[in-house]
Amino acid sequence: MFDNKFTNNGTHPLWVLYFNEEALFGEESYLEPSLVLAGRISQSKHGVNSLLIETNGAWVDQILSSQGRLNFSERLDYEPQRLTYAQRRANDRVNLELDPVLPGIARSGVKPVIYFVEVGEEVRCYIAVEATAKHSLALRFCTVTYPPGDHDYQAIKTIFARSQESLIKRLPLLGSRFGYFQWRPEMEYERKFTFNVLPDTWDLVTGLYTRLSEGALPGFFPECHKGFQVFDYENHIFDIIGEPDELGYISFIPQVNNNVTVKRKWFQENAELRRESLWWDQSIDVSDLAAEAKCRVSAEVLQLPVFRRKRFDVNFESLKTGHVYGVYFDICRTVDAPVEHSFGQVEVEYCRTRTAFKLDDIFEEFNYISNYVEGFLSEERVAYEEDLFSKLDFSRQSRLKNKVSE
Repeated sequence: MFDNKFTNNGTHPLWVLYFNEEALFGEESYLEPSLVLAGRISQSKHGVNSLLIETNGAWVDQILSSQGRLNFSERLDYEPQRLTYAQRRANDRVNLELDPVLPGIARSGVKPVIYFVEVGEEVRCYIAVEATAKHSLALRFCTVTYPPGDHDYQAIKTIFARSQESLIKRLPLLGSRFGYFQWRPEMEYERKFTFNVLPDTWDLVTGLYTRLSEGALPGFFPECHKGFQVFDYENHIFDIIGEPDELGYISFIPQVNNNVTVKRKWFQENAELRRESLWWDQSIDVSDLAAEAKCRVSAEVLQLPVFRRKRFDVNFESLKTGHVYGVYFDICRTVDAPVEHSFGQVEVEYCRTRTAFKLDDIFEEFNYISNYVEGFLSEERVAYEEDLFSKLDFSRQSRLKNKVSE
């Protein structure tokens, strides 16, 4: 059984390194932090891949600098963000303690950029990459072996010096939108739970999002800026028949800018892992999509009824691996007969990864999340079947039910 090994109990030593951001990303071979904050961070807020700073997740009580060690008058919540009143209040309290060491720090270009977390005899080194109204995210760029202890400024300088080669090496990957890639970009990996009767989808998706935001899945957090998304679009789908290697479907999704997204899936039978390609922003004449489908596919195509898809997404990221998973609540209705023919389901899908290291535990995490979602549906008393029912199956049924001629 997959064990994500995260707990809300206990803390680990934390050091926050402040730098002039512009100087840090220059060509200098060595830079010293302007100052360092020392404190602790909850075990539930960091993993092998990522570190999350959010309210009540970390605290600091010391300043380390070339001038020595300075203790705060009290232990303070650490908050680098200034987007809300509570964040500004917490940030101002820390800056007030920093002013004797670096006057006017709030108006300077010196910012918290690097985070160190001590776990046993290792120090994990993270760099800040992204922030939302709720939290700040940092990603690991290396791990340094170093004896544990109450480190002073010189020790932190030494650890940073050992980490800097890895930082410079991985800088091309490290940025606010860095390093998103996929395990197998030509494949889609998803598990489906099809509803017996359409439930209150909005109630379900908001309930799940609230749970995950409050830490129901330790080690996972809502993806920055994409944690909750809603889509509503038409899908013009064509069944591909005849050639075994071409079987599947091609569909056309009109965009708001008058271009079209083209989706192509290859599969001879329904499965959790299927080949998929997407082409966005295609300039296509939507008045004759049948002709467009025939031009793009080297096999016979059969036009199926157009359906409208409403999709409610909850996306979340793993602190351990950097994998992003989505839970998609779908409602599909044929455009010509929305009352007579509709269906809904939940899809659990591996989406993408952002890490500077090798990919691990995709299947283990995927199963762990799928089991959680299935348990959530059972708790909410939603009648469902775990199956492989696809949009192509739905569209074929729509064609038969509505007696669409070939």
